[in-house]
Amino acid sequence: MNTTELEIKMITAIAEHLYTPLNGEEPDEVEDATTFCWVDDFASTLKISTNSAKGVLGSLTKKNLINCSNLNDEDSSVSLTESGFKIYKESK
Repeated sequence: MNTTELEIKMITAIAEHLYTPLNGEEPDEVEDATTFCWVDDFASTLKISTNSAKGVLGSLTKKNLINCSNLNDEDSSVSLTESGFKIYKESK
């Protein structure tokens, strides 16, 4: 599966987000790569538009690299799947 540089950056932003159980530290387990999902926060972190961030999150979801719940809700969450976590660890 091809993963773009921007998708890898988004995977990293999710895994190392301030609101993960490890508060921004690098996770060693997939269970620790879950955070609240504020699309505008990820957009700001990656210096891309909100629409671009939504597109990247959608692409990662279709590739089964992340799971999102209520992506357009203020209380959404996002987590890496096992496949997404493997890509995260390989990118380090």
